[in-house]
Amino acid sequence: LAGVCLFLDREEIPKKIDLFLDFYEEGAAGIFDSLVKFSKENKINFETYFIVSKDAKGGYPEEEVKVALAVRKLYPKEADDYIYRRIKNIKN
Repeated sequence: LAGVCLFLDREEIPKKIDLFLDFYEEGAAGIFDSLVKFSKENKINFETYFIVSKDAKGGYPEEEVKVALAVRKLYPKEADDYIYRRIKNIKN
Protein backbone atom coordinates (compact mmCIF):
# COMPACT_ATOMS: atom_id res chain seq x y z
CA LEU A 1 0.00 0.00 0.00
CA ALA A 2 2.82 2.42 0.81
CA GLY A 3 4.93 1.33 -2.15
CA VAL A 4 7.52 -0.20 0.16
CA CYS A 5 8.96 -3.58 -0.81
CA LEU A 6 9.76 -6.10 1.89
CA PHE A 7 11.92 -9.19 1.71
CA LEU A 8 9.56 -11.62 3.38
CA ASP A 9 11.97 -14.56 3.64
CA ARG A 10 14.91 -12.52 4.91
CA GLU A 11 16.35 -13.56 8.25
CA GLU A 12 15.32 -11.09 10.95
CA ILE A 13 18.09 -8.87 12.26
CA PRO A 14 16.98 -7.31 15.56
CA LYS A 15 17.18 -3.52 15.87
CA LYS A 16 18.07 -2.98 12.21
CA ILE A 17 16.30 -1.36 9.26
CA ASP A 18 17.71 -1.35 5.73
CA LEU A 19 16.15 1.08 3.28
CA PHE A 20 16.76 0.80 -0.46
CA LEU A 21 16.18 4.33 -1.65
CA ASP A 22 15.53 5.81 -5.08
CA PHE A 23 15.99 9.60 -4.93
CA TYR A 24 13.30 10.08 -7.58
CA GLU A 25 10.61 7.79 -6.17
CA GLU A 26 7.43 9.62 -5.25
CA GLY A 27 7.03 9.78 -1.48
CA ALA A 28 10.67 8.88 -0.79
CA ALA A 29 11.29 11.98 1.35
CA GLY A 30 8.42 11.22 3.71
CA ILE A 31 9.35 7.56 4.10
CA PHE A 32 13.02 8.40 4.63
CA ASP A 33 12.26 11.10 7.22
CA SER A 34 9.87 8.84 9.13
CA LEU A 35 12.35 5.96 9.25
CA VAL A 36 15.22 8.20 10.37
CA LYS A 37 13.11 9.59 13.23
CA PHE A 38 11.74 6.17 14.18
CA SER A 39 15.20 4.59 14.24
CA LYS A 40 16.65 7.38 16.40
CA GLU A 41 13.76 7.30 18.86
CA ASN A 42 13.96 3.51 19.18
CA LYS A 43 17.75 3.15 18.99
CA ILE A 44 17.60 1.08 15.83
CA ASN A 45 20.50 0.78 13.39
CA PHE A 46 19.27 2.41 10.16
CA GLU A 47 21.16 2.00 6.90
CA THR A 48 20.34 3.48 3.53
CA TYR A 49 21.30 1.87 0.24
CA PHE A 50 20.83 3.83 -2.95
CA ILE A 51 19.27 2.41 -6.07
CA VAL A 52 18.72 3.85 -9.52
CA SER A 53 15.58 2.75 -11.31
CA LYS A 54 16.08 1.41 -14.82
CA ASP A 55 13.01 3.48 -15.69
CA ALA A 56 14.53 6.74 -14.41
CA LYS A 57 13.17 9.65 -16.40
CA GLY A 58 15.11 12.88 -16.21
CA GLY A 59 17.34 14.12 -13.46
CA TYR A 60 20.79 12.81 -12.72
CA PRO A 61 20.26 9.71 -10.55
CA GLU A 62 23.80 8.31 -10.75
CA GLU A 63 25.30 11.68 -9.83
CA GLU A 64 22.87 12.09 -6.93
CA VAL A 65 24.00 8.74 -5.53
CA LYS A 66 27.68 9.66 -5.91
CA VAL A 67 27.19 12.95 -4.07
CA ALA A 68 25.19 11.27 -1.28
CA LEU A 69 27.91 8.64 -0.82
CA ALA A 70 30.58 11.36 -0.69
CA VAL A 71 28.59 13.34 1.89
CA ARG A 72 28.13 10.17 3.97
CA LYS A 73 31.87 9.47 3.90
CA LEU A 74 33.00 13.03 4.67
CA TYR A 75 30.18 14.11 7.02
CA PRO A 76 28.54 10.96 8.44
CA LYS A 77 26.59 12.85 11.13
CA GLU A 78 25.02 15.19 8.56
CA ALA A 79 24.36 12.59 5.84
CA ASP A 80 20.74 11.82 6.75
CA ASP A 81 19.88 15.51 6.83
CA TYR A 82 21.51 16.04 3.43
CA ILE A 83 19.73 13.04 1.91
CA TYR A 84 16.34 14.16 3.25
CA ARG A 85 16.76 17.74 2.02
CA ARG A 86 17.97 16.58 -1.39
CA ILE A 87 15.12 14.12 -1.88
CA LYS A 88 12.58 16.66 -0.70
CA ASN A 89 13.80 19.13 -3.36
CA ILE A 90 14.85 16.65 -6.04
CA LYS A 91 12.91 18.41 -8.79
CA ASN A 92 14.73 21.71 -8.19
